[in-house]
Amino acid sequence: KSVLVYGNPNCDTHVINEPYNPLIKNPDFSFKMDLKTDFNFLMVSQLTDVSSDRDRKNILNTISAFCETFKDDKNVGLIVKTNLGRSTMKDRKITQDLLSDIIKKERKSNFPKVYLVHGLLSPNEMSAIYNHKSVKGLISLTRGEGYGLPLLEASVSSLPVIATNWSGHLDFLTDFVKIKYNIINIPDSKADGRMFQKGMKWADPDIEDFKLKIKDFKENYKTYKKSAKKLASTNSAKFSQKSFNNIMNEIIR
Repeated sequence: KSVLVYGNPNCDTHVINEPYNPLIKNPDFSFKMDLKTDFNFLMVSQLTDVSSDRDRKNILNTISAFCETFKDDKNVGLIVKTNLGRSTMKDRKITQDLLSDIIKKERKSNFPKVYLVHGLLSPNEMSAIYNHKSVKGLISLTRGEGYGLPLLEASVSSLPVIATNWSGHLDFLTDFVKIKYNIINIPDSKADGRMFQKGMKWADPDIEDFKLKIKDFKENYKTYKKSAKKLASTNSAKFSQKSFNNIMNEIIR
């Protein structure tokens, strides 16, 4: 995040990484999740478009690839924390219908399980998900991030991250499962003349690389978990509120 000191056109611009909420690391509340599967992946992203080729978060393509990779696996699940921009009952119904359609199309049996989490959750509640014993990793086939706060929160929770190897989250993800990609033009229909302009580019994650790596992740989970614990130790200190305050104080001085 950029902090500008106004009044002096020649002043420096300081870029300071957003800190994680301390309740993510040390929650004072928890809740139970009724999961029927023992090995679950987590996706925390907002649907930015109902069309799979225009959704910056790439959620529908991720679900499709996940269902294909773990078809008929009764022990694997995917928790999708998402919405279409609102925390309303109407938004929940539209989101549920959209996910149900893609699952019916791509999943050939009742497995793998896909769970929907909808609505505004507190840091305590998010921490309960990140730290749930059956949640093994966070996945994101994002096409582009300004920062990627849920990925930071996952990393300080010792949760391994599988993500596109490009964009804002590389500021804090130094050890994660890197998904290959190509840089392509955004669809013309995505250009809204505001945030997205014609000719802009974003990442196109390699779906086959993703499927191979999430399969290897399940088979060699202990290795990935060990690396995630090391990253958690680093990021917990580097991206804490205390660290943010210290940097701000130095700039102000």
